[in-house]
Amino acid sequence: MYWLDLVLLILMLAAAWIGYRQGFLRQLVHLLAWIVALIVAAKAYPTAAVYLADSLEWLRLGAVHATPLGQLILNVVAFFLLFFGIRLLIRLAGSWLGIVHTIPVLSTVNRWLGLGLSLLKTALVLFLLFSILSLFPAAQTALADSWVIPRLLQWSPQWLEHLL
Repeated sequence: MYWLDLVLLILMLAAAWIGYRQGFLRQLVHLLAWIVALIVAAKAYPTAAVYLADSLEWLRLGAVHATPLGQLILNVVAFFLLFFGIRLLIRLAGSWLGIVHTIPVLSTVNRWLGLGLSLLKTALVLFLLFSILSLFPAAQTALADSWVIPRLLQWSPQWLEHLL
């Protein structure tokens, strides 16, 4: 077994454990929090950057705001503030779903479905990561030594090979 296969096994076991502990509903809330936060932050960061620039007038950084680098920094800060703030709000709103863990039958079903969803999310992220890494010649030899990764990459769409 190649070291990368061992790392994949450890990641999948950790994902299974986390998914089982958190349950399906909490895993689903976390996934939706990522998706909603990403969409909202991508659409609203320009407005938030303007608000942020106006709010920071007391720092007397007016000249910095006018430069492209200053605007880029404001945009990045606004994006991350929105992203993490929205994620936090959604996760806090979803925290009341922990009550499901106290109901005997629902608790068991919730935990096993959480294990499955967590494994699916982790497998998808690893698939995307290795699909992208396989496009680079330096990574191809390391990935080819693995037993799991070449089999995983067989599922990769053909168009992905032609991106670069």
